[in-house]
Amino acid sequence: MTFRRTAFIIFALLAVANYFPLITGLVPFPAHLLSPFPAWGGSSKWPPIPEIGDLITSFYPFHAFAARAVRDGSFPLWNPHILAGAPFLANAQSALFYPPNFLYYVLPVSMAWAACLLIRMFACALFMTLFVRSIGATKTGAIFSGIVYSSCGFMTTWQGQALGDAVIWLPLICYSLVRLRAAPSRRNIVLTAVSFAMPILAGHPETTAHSALVGCAFAGVLWARDRKFPVYFAASGVLAVGLGAVQIIPTAEWLRQLGNQFEVPWPTLEIHQAQGLFSRDILSSPNSAGISVPEGAAYLGMLTLLAASLAPLHRARRYVVFLIVVSAVALMIAYTIPPVSWVVMHTPYLKSMKNGRFIFVASFAIAAMAGLGISILQERETALIGRKRKYAWALTGVAFAVVLGAISRLQLATQVHAPLMRRPLFSVVLLCVAMAILAWSLYRPIKERVFSVLVLSFVILDMVTFSYGFTGFSLRRSIYAAAPVFDFLDKNADASRYRVVQVGNAYSANVAMMYGFASADGYEVCLERPRLFASGLGQERQDGIFLLADSIIGAADRRLDMLNVKYVVAPAGGPEFQTLAAHPDRFRTVFGDGHVSVFENTRMLPRAFLVHASEAEIITAPDAELNRLRDPSFDPERTVLLSEPLPKRDYGDSGLPSTRDDVVIEEAGANGYRFRVQTSAESLLVVSQIYYPGWSATLSGERVPVVAANFAMTGIPVPAGVHEVRLVFDPASFKIGLAITILAILMAGALTAVAGPQL
Repeated sequence: MTFRRTAFIIFALLAVANYFPLITGLVPFPAHLLSPFPAWGGSSKWPPIPEIGDLITSFYPFHAFAARAVRDGSFPLWNPHILAGAPFLANAQSALFYPPNFLYYVLPVSMAWAACLLIRMFACALFMTLFVRSIGATKTGAIFSGIVYSSCGFMTTWQGQALGDAVIWLPLICYSLVRLRAAPSRRNIVLTAVSFAMPILAGHPETTAHSALVGCAFAGVLWARDRKFPVYFAASGVLAVGLGAVQIIPTAEWLRQLGNQFEVPWPTLEIHQAQGLFSRDILSSPNSAGISVPEGAAYLGMLTLLAASLAPLHRARRYVVFLIVVSAVALMIAYTIPPVSWVVMHTPYLKSMKNGRFIFVASFAIAAMAGLGISILQERETALIGRKRKYAWALTGVAFAVVLGAISRLQLATQVHAPLMRRPLFSVVLLCVAMAILAWSLYRPIKERVFSVLVLSFVILDMVTFSYGFTGFSLRRSIYAAAPVFDFLDKNADASRYRVVQVGNAYSANVAMMYGFASADGYEVCLERPRLFASGLGQERQDGIFLLADSIIGAADRRLDMLNVKYVVAPAGGPEFQTLAAHPDRFRTVFGDGHVSVFENTRMLPRAFLVHASEAEIITAPDAELNRLRDPSFDPERTVLLSEPLPKRDYGDSGLPSTRDDVVIEEAGANGYRFRVQTSAESLLVVSQIYYPGWSATLSGERVPVVAANFAMTGIPVPAGVHEVRLVFDPASFKIGLAITILAILMAGALTAVAGPQL
């Protein structure tokens, strides 16, 4: 059986072992995270579960929304369901152009979700194996590394998220660079470009930057004494940027709209979190030893840590030195160890990233070193000659002592009993068995096949018992199951005309994407305009808009009304419910099921309405404009705030005359609206839609300007008369990025088709 076929079979079995319940129809999705919310009849009491709520608030809903939009015939550049409207493609985590995510456009969402998890684990293991094999590992050593990296703590706890999708490409980046250095062909330039572009499309700019830094550092190592290599590397880099331009350019525009969020340093992990390298407990956060999950999860397996100590004896000295340095630097960054951590915390842009996630770089490097260590044992008759055998005994002995000591400290830190195979004691058992395998191999030769079966079986047992079922498995019908409150909203909250908000954690954030209504709140990195607009109405956070009943009542202005909020959902009988119920003149109870109640906002403003241009107030200073919005005397139905005067325009024939003001929404979709507007005088059509670059409007077929109204809303000037107005999200950033990406794909195709001789 060939090496590739063997690797394929092993990795397929590994993926099946981790997701075996798929055969019975279950889905690897944490539907149990929804059950504590009142909307589904829960009590809002949360056990100390792992912090993987982004799966239910962001990633699964994002995929479901994108799939629904594509099947309805529109490509979702804009998300009308959260935050009173937000960019969708530009928010990189939507990952609309990531190739594996195309499955969502043709398969049921739950089936595509499961398939993508299987593909991710298989591809991660395969890429790691190719890289470690390319730097001199044996077949067994390379497969060992693939098993470890694809099911290590980082990969396991970030599964299903864009972060986890992005990091699987680091091994392929390094593998493609080895190939490019050894055989600088056109096809290898394309392979390198694709490997660098995939993390961009996977949807996590932060991890993409980390992977690119490691890739560039590795390219620097390969550069030695090869003057042409930098040229080939630069060519692949340009092509990679072109392939990712469809995501890069819209995301760059989005980042500029976030304000100063990148000036504040993001804290890394405390040194105590390094015990995650030895802890198998990932079932709670913090876990039994006080380690945060997923942030601190970093388990690599006991045999991995021992075998990695042998890597310095491998003949691939240059690669080993690189891996040692990279792992040391990554650990120093992740766990706030000076001086490297100090440099990072004082480097612009890099300091604002979640650099604790450099754990994945250390996991990659240690897994690769372990593969080289296994290779040395497999080739002991030629690799461990003379003093090297004594060094091998010394290195494994020291590694055993260090790991055993670390597990002892982990045991001392453990305050809560975990399941048997999650306890430090079980790690000690695995460590002793791993040491016995190494000692046996060092003491006397083991037949190659026996050694391979023994080592691979042990590491699979270690890693699968660690990673299996982390997210839990759910019945399809339990994934965003039906609930009376959502049935009510489905019948009464037309997403094109009304919005909904929740107070008191009535349901999970962003649930509107799953149930089809529109929300003015939500959990996502928030644009500066809506964040400032909603300031004072709820929690002051950078990662979304979360309203509070006390703040809404206390504000006494009409910003909630301007957000087109018709319904407010609150847990029944709780303090938020009591606050709203105490103001029946503004909030009228229209639904209750014993778990949640729905209040109707009697002062809601429509999704789109007209204000005569003569009533506009020009306020150029943003702070002054916000203060005016917060003034209880400000009446948005009679006055509109602008940061600059409306442009003078000759509208020509203004259409049929009208003696009244009226707006009818005739069509609404993910990317825009079509209105029928009647106005008796020149007016501004104010749309309760967050203002953002890329919105364009036509009036009876002619292009008209789109302006920011009331600081965060969208305004369209219209003359007197009856008109058809179209408002469409059609950003130039997307069109430019798409054109560049198509050109890059054609170029990559041409280079691949015409392989030619080695460069």
